[in-house]
Amino acid sequence: MHEPLPILCTACGAPVDAPADVAFHCPYCGAPDELPRDSHARVRELRRRITARAASVLQLSERHATFVRIFEGDTRGIYLPYAFMAAMTLTQSVSSLALPGVSPRSLLTSLVNLVPLVAIPGAALLGLAFGRRTYRAGVRDLLLAGLSRAPGGPASCRCCGAELPHEHGPLLRCRHCHTHSLVASAQQARSVALLAAEVRDHRGRLARATSQMTAIGRSMDAIFYGVMPLALIITLLLAGRLGRALL
Repeated sequence: MHEPLPILCTACGAPVDAPADVAFHCPYCGAPDELPRDSHARVRELRRRITARAASVLQLSERHATFVRIFEGDTRGIYLPYAFMAAMTLTQSVSSLALPGVSPRSLLTSLVNLVPLVAIPGAALLGLAFGRRTYRAGVRDLLLAGLSRAPGGPASCRCCGAELPHEHGPLLRCRHCHTHSLVASAQQARSVALLAAEVRDHRGRLARATSQMTAIGRSMDAIFYGVMPLALIITLLLAGRLGRALL
């Protein structure tokens, strides 16, 4: 089944549920909006809005997306091999230097060979740590996907609000605007909790509204059955006085 194009507000770019008519007001900014009546023109307009919205948010190249996947993964699987290799290299070099009868020339050669063997993995570790820390401090929040529309459902695109595809991996790409959105496990847990709280709040408000409507109905019935006899008595009295006056 073909998924309909997301409807974005032309003023603020927020995703809007399908309106009952072509003219509507944005529920977020309140701006009046209108879609073309012709279906082909409507598709072109919706795609134009999606393209304009995608140009206004942070987009990732494939290289940057690879970095994000690395930063979001378990970096211990990268740190530990480098650290183990550096520790083994350092241990072997120190052991060879401690052997008796080592000449100064051999000692100097071993030290020179030791520097790149330790510096290369060390530099890689420092670069990865710096990149991950900088990414989490200034970029990660801009990539987080939107909340799921239903508990346990797929997250929504951070750009156009459409449902993200059912795929594995923390970084998913929207089929409409091609924007990468980060679906983190912690964020998904918060999304489910927020949606559950929202459902409970909605049900509570619905129950209160139902109770209020029931109370309103009873009050209207009481007013009706209280006023009608009084009005009937007043009408009969007035009719009697009018009849006596005419006689």
